[in-house]
Amino acid sequence: MSVLVRPAVPADVARIVSVHQSAFEGFLLTQLGTRFLTLFYRAFLEQEGGQLLVAVDAAGQVIGLLAGIRTPSVFFATLRRRRAVSFAFAAVPALVRHPLIVAERLWAAIRYRGDRPVALPGYWLLSSLGVAKFSIGAGAGGALVTRFCEDASRAGAPGVYLLTDASENEATQHFYARHGFAVYGTQKRSNGRQLLILTRSFSQ
Repeated sequence: MSVLVRPAVPADVARIVSVHQSAFEGFLLTQLGTRFLTLFYRAFLEQEGGQLLVAVDAAGQVIGLLAGIRTPSVFFATLRRRRAVSFAFAAVPALVRHPLIVAERLWAAIRYRGDRPVALPGYWLLSSLGVAKFSIGAGAGGALVTRFCEDASRAGAPGVYLLTDASENEATQHFYARHGFAVYGTQKRSNGRQLLILTRSFSQ
């Protein structure tokens, strides 16, 4: 399958949300609902510091997404300041269905700052990478990561980092290892979730 990676445009957002829901079934943001996801991915297009890429197939259909951030702490602080009320309203249906679980996860999402280690100044965050289930194996994920790293390097960033689950996640860890990422450290969330911090550094 031929895959093209390009910057996303507003008309892509609905399909990006669909790909996210396919790739991250049961995950935090997915449980917050379609409206929440729509606001979230629009922010990567509309807010300074955001980077949103899509992979499209030969027919022009979006089959993959990558959301990244150049300055994570600034991006998420601005996101909370400008859009907190909109996000809260967007999450209401999910809160009604599962009030305790969703409230806890929404609070965690609101407080998120990107978790960039202080020893990695200037590193871009690879925030979200997803590929539609029917397109797994077509090379979309690798093409998106390659393009994001190229963009970061050209912009003068010293490297890229991301967080991923430490356990029962071998396929994802191997994928990033194949694309030049190494384990930098670990992080434990307040809910007990163990994460790996992966980095790919560039030679400037």
